[in-house]
Amino acid sequence: MKRMILFLLPFVAFAQIQYSGSVSPTHLMRISNGSEISLPFRLVDLQVSYSYGNFELKTNTALEARRKGSEFALDFREAYLAWYPSFGEVKFGKIIHTWG
Repeated sequence: MKRMILFLLPFVAFAQIQYSGSVSPTHLMRISNGSEISLPFRLVDLQVSYSYGNFELKTNTALEARRKGSEFALDFREAYLAWYPSFGEVKFGKIIHTWG
C-alpha cells in the first residue's frame, strides 16, 4: 500500500485541478392562485477537472431535487477520461455531445 501511495504521489502533486459550480435554490409558484409547482429542479451543479500531462479526467455532476416529499437525485451528467496524443484526442466514458 505504501509503495502504491509513493507511486501515485507525483501524479497528485503535479496535477492541475479545476472546479466550478453553482447552487441555485428555487421555488416555483403559479401566478394565478399561488400554489406550488412540484417539478424537479437542479439544486447544485458541480464540474471538476483533473489533468496531468496528456491525460484529463472530467466530471459534471448535478443534484436534482423536488420540493414535495424532499426527493433528491444525484446525476453524473458527464464522467470521462481524455487522452491527447499527437494525432488527436481519445475519450472514454459518458460524454455529452452538443450538435449544431
